[in-house]
Formats: sequence, C-alpha cells, structure tokens
Amino acid sequence: MELILPEELMLIGRTAAGHEYGGSSTRLAVAAGVIGELALQRRIMIDGSYAFVTDPTATRHPLLDQLFGELVQRRTAIRLTSFLREQARLYEMWLNHLMAGGLLRPEAASGSFASTRYVPAPKVRNSVLSRLWYLLNGWAKQDPRTVALAGIVHGSELGDDLIPFPADRATLAVFGQRDPIGQAIGAVHIEDRSAAAGMPFMVVSMPATPASCTPLGGC
Repeated sequence: MELILPEELMLIGRTAAGHEYGGSSTRLAVAAGVIGELALQRRIMIDGSYAFVTDPTATRHPLLDQLFGELVQRRTAIRLTSFLREQARLYEMWLNHLMAGGLLRPEAASGSFASTRYVPAPKVRNSVLSRLWYLLNGWAKQDPRTVALAGIVHGSELGDDLIPFPADRATLAVFGQRDPIGQAIGAVHIEDRSAAAGMPFMVVSMPATPASCTPLGGC
C-alpha cells in the first residue's frame, strides 16, 4: 500500500506510543502534505506564495479528492499560508481516515488529564522515517516525494523531534530552505508567534502576487 504525503506525515507526526508531536506543528505538517501531494501529482502549481489548479483530474484517493474538489470549485488562486490554515482545521478527517485504514490504533491514555493516544502502525511509520534518514545521509537517490517530505518536516519543525543528530538536522534545513511549502509553514509560525506576543508581524521577501492571481482568504 503506497501512502500519500499527508498520511506519511500523520504517522511520523506521532511518537511510536501515539503521542502527537508539537501540537499545531503536526497539524500544519499534515496540511502541507495535502498541498505537496497535489503538487507531486501535478494537480496544482506553486508560484511563489500562491497555488493554482492546473489539472482538475481526480487523484483517485477518496479523501484527497474531496479536499481537492473544493479547491477546484473556487476557480481562483489561493495563498499558501491561507491554504495551510484551512487544511490544518481538517486534521481530524485525516485522523479518522488513517484509523479506518488500520494505520492508527486508538488507545486510552492513563492519567487524570490524559487524552486518547493514536498509535501508528510501527512498520509503516519506521519505513517512512527510514526513507527520510537515507535521504539525509546520502544513501538514497533524491526522489521528489522524499525531498518534499523533508521540506515539510523541516518547515513544521518536526525535525527537532524526529532527527536526533545536529548534522542531519542541518541537512534537513537545506531541503526546507528550498521548499516553498516548508517556507509557507515558517511564515504561519511567524504570524502565530507574533500574534501570541501581541506584536505586529512582517513577512520579509515574500514573492509578489502573480498578475493573473485572484487570491482568497483576505489576501
């Protein structure tokens, strides 16, 4: 069974025991996986900080097609940061999807304030992490899917939890700095941290809006 990016990121965005890493970072990672998967399948094109539908053909993945269909109906471009925030709100849909597929197993956690843990299928989770590990250590060809995975892991800051060695995290950062989706996650983090601190924020060196773009989400 070949997984798509949001499914892979859901699995590695949790510990082997089923605890979620980083809260909103994991949610943003899964959201970014949706964008990355659509780009890999050439359904959308990323131009600077915007995404455009280039091929409305269905992907044949039921949940991805449901989300993609809503994007196709808009007939307009969307800013990546707005797209990420929208998709992050749909995290539970991916959670339920992976549980239905047997890739996540719910378990009641112990303790007074404990919530349910969702334990990832160990072999599948380890397989995804191994691909990432081989890429960072130069032991595997730089296939587009794993490169996209690395960029999102860096942008969502999951690398701090998943990658134990500083040299490997430095390599991960190289992939993240090249990836527009990873950069968009970083922009969301900056906005959120500035808002939490009660300070105005400014995005530096954001690409200009393409002339043909009709952005959504208050852009």
